[in-house]
Amino acid sequence: MTFIAPLVTHIGKRFGTHPTLAVGIILETAALIGSSYTTNVWQLFLAQGLCFGWGCSFLYVGAIGIVLQWFDKRRSYATALAAAGSGIGGMCWSLGTQAMIQDISLPWAFRITAVVTCVMNTVCAFFMRDRNQQIVPNQKAFDLNLLKRPEMLLIIGWASFSTLGYTMILFSLPDNTLKLGLTIRDGAITGALANLGMGIGRPIVGFFSDRVGRLNMVTGATFLCALYSLSIWTSAASYGQLLVFSILGGTVLGTWWAVSQCAE
Repeated sequence: MTFIAPLVTHIGKRFGTHPTLAVGIILETAALIGSSYTTNVWQLFLAQGLCFGWGCSFLYVGAIGIVLQWFDKRRSYATALAAAGSGIGGMCWSLGTQAMIQDISLPWAFRITAVVTCVMNTVCAFFMRDRNQQIVPNQKAFDLNLLKRPEMLLIIGWASFSTLGYTMILFSLPDNTLKLGLTIRDGAITGALANLGMGIGRPIVGFFSDRVGRLNMVTGATFLCALYSLSIWTSAASYGQLLVFSILGGTVLGTWWAVSQCAE
């Protein structure tokens, strides 16, 4: 997803936002359908790992800067509301996908996900409007001059470690539930609650970022996430403790979306 971000930026500059998003929709849909027919692990790596990752990159990179183009004030809050969608969507998919796998089958869970993802992304992409012609953003595929700025290097470093921690927590919680001897359904609920926490917490973080400062708020949220991880998650010995961490940790989890704000 991140490896081809410079290519996606170049394509977006040359062909526009909607063609870029269309490529992402096609790749994601094809990846999910292809995953439903896989019979070997290497096929799943190509479909779900490579193809879906590229599709995510075209959609994410192609859309991440659009919200900021429309706001001069309360930009953090506006970005946070958009970022909260990934939390609410993650909650719905965590519960819905597990139910489909249990009641139908894994292949059909992939196919149904492909259809819903294709339809919803197409609708959202259709209504998206950028202001590239008005503001003429400086869209470079890769600007080496930015690497000469210490503050930019610090932001990149923080974003890298923050994203690493975000990924480890979000995708390890269901597995931790299984290690406690609980069911796969319990793991899905744990992941869903973490996503729900993000859906609730991100607008709050964005709201106060406009008032106390983006870096101040992001630093505080990152500290709380680390504190919750060390004090609750690593010592959790029951399902209830994992649920508490899912909610509390989710509210301050994944504040890397604020990097685009801080990078200004």
